Amino acid sequence: MTSHQGATSLAYSRRAQSRLFTERVFVGHAIDIGSGPDALKTDPAFPLLKTIREWDQTQGDATYMDGVPGESFDLVYSSHCLEHIERDLGALCAWWNLVKVGGHLCLAVPDEGLYERFRWPPRYNSDHKHSYSTGIGCHLLHMTESVGMDTLTRKCHGGRLISLVRLEDGFDDNSFRDQTADGTCECGIELVIRKERA
Repeated sequence: MTSHQGATSLAYSRRAQSRLFTERVFVGHAIDIGSGPDALKTDPAFPLLKTIREWDQTQGDATYMDGVPGESFDLVYSSHCLEHIERDLGALCAWWNLVKVGGHLCLAVPDEGLYERFRWPPRYNSDHKHSYSTGIGCHLLHMTESVGMDTLTRKCHGGRLISLVRLEDGFDDNSFRDQTADGTCECGIELVIRKERA
């Protein structure tokens, strides 16, 4: 793989081989928030995914999701969008509101150790407003905009954590290049939460 791919494309093979995604998460009617040029698509690998509504800057501010009815999607998906939003926790609450009971939120963000390499401000993408960590209560002092995944999970009231994965397969600890750019590693964190009740 030599050309840059977005995080959704980088995750495709991994998800296509997982029954969690093919049978439970990527089902029904979805919205892809921050879809950009690497949007989630219907695909034979995900036969239960019926429709996908793309939402990007031309559709409106992802912080508020104005005009999108609550509890209207089986899947609310967002890959590497949340870190670009100043009010990320407010945005997450708005996104969670869109999930139907029984549906899922699937969120991917860059891991601050794998992507930012614990450097702030970020070296590879200066538009990042926040960094994210799977650590609980152990954020480094110089990572001033660090958010723990436990904080995001607590914002999803009525939800049940299904999966929290640090995506480091293929990561080279000795390389300080952007490893997502050449497709060697996702360098992120993937969170899947099921809405059990409104």
